[in-house]
Amino acid sequence: MDLPLHFASPYWLLGLILVFCVFYFRTSSWYIAKTYTVKEGQSWNARMRHGIPSFLFLIAAISLVFALADLTRTYTVTADKKTVNRILVTVDNSSSMYNFSPEVKSIYCTEGNTERAFPNIGIACRALHRMIDDTQKFSDAHPEKGKDRIGVLRFALYSKVQSYPTSNYLLLHTMVDEMNWQQKDGIGVWTEVHIALWDLYLMALKRNIDREEGFTPLTHKDLKDISLALYPDTDASAALRIPPDVEAKLTAIKEELRDTFFIIFTDAHGSQLTNRFNYKPVSFKKMIDLAEFLELPIYIISSEDDNALFKEQVRRTGFGEKGGEYRGDFLVVKRSGVAHLDSMAALTSTVLEKRFGRTIPTLIEERKSYSWHFATLALTLLVLGLLSKETLVRSLSDE
Repeated sequence: MDLPLHFASPYWLLGLILVFCVFYFRTSSWYIAKTYTVKEGQSWNARMRHGIPSFLFLIAAISLVFALADLTRTYTVTADKKTVNRILVTVDNSSSMYNFSPEVKSIYCTEGNTERAFPNIGIACRALHRMIDDTQKFSDAHPEKGKDRIGVLRFALYSKVQSYPTSNYLLLHTMVDEMNWQQKDGIGVWTEVHIALWDLYLMALKRNIDREEGFTPLTHKDLKDISLALYPDTDASAALRIPPDVEAKLTAIKEELRDTFFIIFTDAHGSQLTNRFNYKPVSFKKMIDLAEFLELPIYIISSEDDNALFKEQVRRTGFGEKGGEYRGDFLVVKRSGVAHLDSMAALTSTVLEKRFGRTIPTLIEERKSYSWHFATLALTLLVLGLLSKETLVRSLSDE
């Protein structure tokens, strides 16, 4: 056990034990006790009876020093702790979401005709609000866990951050309602789902890039090395290769990302997704490899077509047994009349239920103090010393 020599843990007090011992062995009472003889054959008995009180006082003083020094023992215990989730979602805002209608200048979730005129946007609006509502409901029901945070982007050719991860659910609802789905400035009109996934990674790693306390720092060079490793190869099946020094950092970051999962809302057709599977500047397939390495779940919820290739890939992400509740998935809205408007919201709830209430084994460092034991021993010895002085020594002098 390391003994830090500072006032918070004053183990330096142990040096007083030597002072007490020197004082004890040099005291005149010990000298007298050592040489005092009452009657022939009784010198040992006299020494014992006279020396016991002093010896008890010495041990009491030493015990008191140990109590003041606060000797401790550190140990770890395992406890199941509910995870505080970071839900990072990106929602498709390509031109197909608003039916390729350039003449419409604004589309908002709160407009009365949005769900009828632009059903894909209506579906996305409901899904986003459901995600916020479910998250708030669970967080409010488990205040001891801490509040889950939600980060939102929207994407087309490029991504736009709507909200960095926050637990201000009212602000998130307002953000969704104030989003103009027809605003193409800065994001374009195409459905670049592979770039959208890379932008989710950038949001997830922002605390590492910003060197927040407690997280493994990533330099801009590290980030560049990761992006170069994700560049598509001619062979779409080529494995992800990350430099060893960056891989070591990502191994540490894997544990830090236990709180994180991705959701992608899209209306992309199957062929659109397949065309982006191994397309520059970042390979979707290699990003799935990275997610598999990081054990980071990715969920795609589509309002259009199923896609066997993408389904197979995202189901490799996450952790636990294959097909288990902590694996990623590709889910498709069932279109049956007007019921499909709420289908994506229902699928969103299904995804969140798999994460809410998840517990992880956490090592907790405990500290056990022996001060109370030593203080009790010191008090006991002090009382015994006083009693022995009033009995043994007095009876000795009476003889």
